[in-house]
Amino acid sequence: TVLPAFTALPAHAVYGSTPQGGEVTCDHAKVTEGIGATICTAAPKPGYSFKADSMTVQSGTGKLINCRKNTCTLTGVTSEVTVTATFTLNEYSVSDATPTGAGGTMDCPTTKVTYFDTPTCTAKPERGYVFDKAMDISPAGAATVTCDDSGCTLTNVVDDVKVTGVFKKEDYNIGDITDRVKGRVTCDPNPVPYDENTYCTATHATGHVFDGTMNVTGKAALGTCDANGCWLTNVTGAATVEGHFSKEEYAITDASDPALGSITCTPNPVPYGETVTCTATPAPGYELSGVSSSGGVSWTCDPEALTCTSSPITSALTVRATFTQPQPQQPRVISDTPTMGELGLLLSGIALAGAAAPAIRRREKRGKKSDTRQ
Repeated sequence: TVLPAFTALPAHAVYGSTPQGGEVTCDHAKVTEGIGATICTAAPKPGYSFKADSMTVQSGTGKLINCRKNTCTLTGVTSEVTVTATFTLNEYSVSDATPTGAGGTMDCPTTKVTYFDTPTCTAKPERGYVFDKAMDISPAGAATVTCDDSGCTLTNVVDDVKVTGVFKKEDYNIGDITDRVKGRVTCDPNPVPYDENTYCTATHATGHVFDGTMNVTGKAALGTCDANGCWLTNVTGAATVEGHFSKEEYAITDASDPALGSITCTPNPVPYGETVTCTATPAPGYELSGVSSSGGVSWTCDPEALTCTSSPITSALTVRATFTQPQPQQPRVISDTPTMGELGLLLSGIALAGAAAPAIRRREKRGKKSDTRQ
């Protein structure tokens, strides 16, 4: 019996290719001549698309059948084969989709762009708004977005893009120029968004009170005020506030015994940190002996002027003037019995008189003789 001899069919290499804009790959690197088959796929690079029905046998012998979308089946291979395809550079639109009332718009190019272009959308904020250095795109992933203060740049665009700019209200600082000796003003919120309001609280310093109003300079208006502060309305720019504070005043009450006298102080009431001068009026037969008060205040008095001046006042006072009756002056009593000093003076006088007597008698005798001769 003679058996037939069979010879294996040769296998031929199949190659894809990398034309501009994409790549073609096939499932099998080798295909059996005549009966083998492999599926070849065209894959575009970003920004490109596969041109329909453009896959072809670039070299060698084979047939592409059953082409669907970007795949074809290679059959009938009788030699080494290279498969290629055509890819097209896409063009895309970039447009602004920022809604009305968002605070601005994005100015984008009106011409088509490609994957290799870098279109820029410039932010156009409305009055009182600023661009927030951000831009949303639709569909997501259609481009790479990089933003700065002026707008956003798109790169690697792979689809028609709709952009939405992100805007926010501009913020404005409210400065306090109040004299810190009197008090201070703090506003909340601060900074203040464009065309919104803020409440400014007045905090008084020791010895001062808020007067219920403020001075406002800059891009804001003074609204209503209450005992604690004021509203600033329609803030459209930076502004400063100055709270009105005045010294607290304290009443001075006379607690003197009215039967003995009274005391009157000026000024009354007295502003915080200032001094008063009090004048006493004693009742007949009395005189001022001193002044005392509450609050740790010290006094400097002039008894002859009947006035006393206080140290600085920091609280309400109760002042009491003290009056006393003057003591009557005692008459001087002369004793009948001389003191030792008086006795000594008397004896000294007698001694001097005794010593001078002989001389006096001699002068008298001489005087008489002289008269006789005449």
